[in-house]
Amino acid sequence: MKQRIAAAYMQLARSGDVDRITVTSLVEACGISRQTFYYHFQDILDVVQWCFQQAVEQTTLRCRQAETPQAAIRLFLNSAAENHPLILRLLASQHRAQMEALLIQSVRDTFVQLLRSGPPPSIPLADLDAALDFYAYAVGGMLLRCCGQPRLDRELLSEQLYRLLSGQLLLFPPSVSARPKASEA
Repeated sequence: MKQRIAAAYMQLARSGDVDRITVTSLVEACGISRQTFYYHFQDILDVVQWCFQQAVEQTTLRCRQAETPQAAIRLFLNSAAENHPLILRLLASQHRAQMEALLIQSVRDTFVQLLRSGPPPSIPLADLDAALDFYAYAVGGMLLRCCGQPRLDRELLSEQLYRLLSGQLLLFPPSVSARPKASEA
């Protein structure tokens, strides 16, 4: 039933104004009672969150099955590009702040799941948490900026993201110090 309600929401979201989707319109589209809706979801935002979680799980599963990290990133980009119009509609809604948070959390959750499938990172937990937040916001921003471009070179972007995520493409190489040494001051 959750899948059915979510599918109806996605269909309505793709074809109309996201802000006009109500519980009433959803139950009518599904042919169910309000009680059935509320048995499965608290409200419309709960439906959207569940849809995001399902998409993350499916994308993460496909990414885990990829032969290389670059292929996993390319699968992730393909998923984002396919859903980009819907993501933009959700971001244009009155719930933009919640939609942005869901997008970033979805990217972060994907990274967490991918990290769990390999050896644990050898950095302190606080640093890992900061890195996950940084990369989630960075990649989320890149997805919003790039995935709607009609001539997006997904191969190039996936390679660039891989080099960024793996530390091969650095804006500030490790040899560059942010602060001058005491002898230089």
